[in-house]
Amino acid sequence: HHLDVVRKLYCSTNVSKVATEWNSFRAEVLREAAFQHLFPIFENEWKQRLLTDAKEVALEELSTCAWQLASKPPLRLTSVEGEENEVIVENPRVMAAVWGQGNETPTVMVQLDERGNLVDIVSCGQLSGNIPKSGKSFMDVFSDTRKSKDVQRIKDKILEKPPHAIVVGCNNPATSQLYEDLQRICEYIFDEHARDLRENLETGAVEVRYADESVAALWENCRAAKDEFPEQKPLVRRAIALGRLQIDPLSVLAQLCGPAREVVSLRLTDLQDQLDEDEQMHVIQQVMVTAVSQVGVDLNLAANVQWRRDVLQFVPGLGPRKARHKLQ
Repeated sequence: HHLDVVRKLYCSTNVSKVATEWNSFRAEVLREAAFQHLFPIFENEWKQRLLTDAKEVALEELSTCAWQLASKPPLRLTSVEGEENEVIVENPRVMAAVWGQGNETPTVMVQLDERGNLVDIVSCGQLSGNIPKSGKSFMDVFSDTRKSKDVQRIKDKILEKPPHAIVVGCNNPATSQLYEDLQRICEYIFDEHARDLRENLETGAVEVRYADESVAALWENCRAAKDEFPEQKPLVRRAIALGRLQIDPLSVLAQLCGPAREVVSLRLTDLQDQLDEDEQMHVIQQVMVTAVSQVGVDLNLAANVQWRRDVLQFVPGLGPRKARHKLQ
């Protein structure tokens, strides 16, 4: 239709033979100019515009998802009396459990101190793979010979240095039974050793919670994890990350933003595949800078606790080089 309008502007209204031949020639020239030159240019222009709009949507979506991850708060605990008497534990002790398939990869529990440093490791072969269910009472886990040995060891470790919380990675349906058994152990301890718990824990009880493993699973094989724990198995490193995410999630995330850029392997949104690695990293770095500028960084803690140093590079105006200089 538009080509017909243009053709009328170029063609003569004369009906002679010569005029008709010229009109046919002019129409052919216009058709060739439109279909072989102008229309392809217009098509490419619109494609580029659509791609630009789509990339902006993908960048915004990635930024939103990355912010949800970076702004996740540390572990918050409540007292046993109820949420109206909330107790905020500044430096919680955490145990983290990661389910294993069994044999060479048993379920692992790690105990971390207030600073997130590794204190102890418990390998739980009986609580691996397809964990059997043990009755309805919390005492049944202690009498079940299929798991009683590991249950007793876990109970002893909890009483030795009570953690404020036990987090269980939820990467497999089998973790539901692990979660249930750990809850029963804590119920038994609360029932039989309530006085000890009140003396050692502000909260008066050990909470058992589920935790997402996606970041911890990526951290287990990152450069920072292998440098700090070169001799530990991947599942142990995953459990350490799972516990640290409850203490200082931003510092764990910052360790994935190093030269290897492991953080871009996180599946934050389906749209991130439309962005290249540099674009993804730029968005995540901007989010990290914003998050760090809001919560701040404890310089003394960063200087004395190795795994909490990487976050310093995201302080506005510093960057990796100046951050390293500050820590020297």
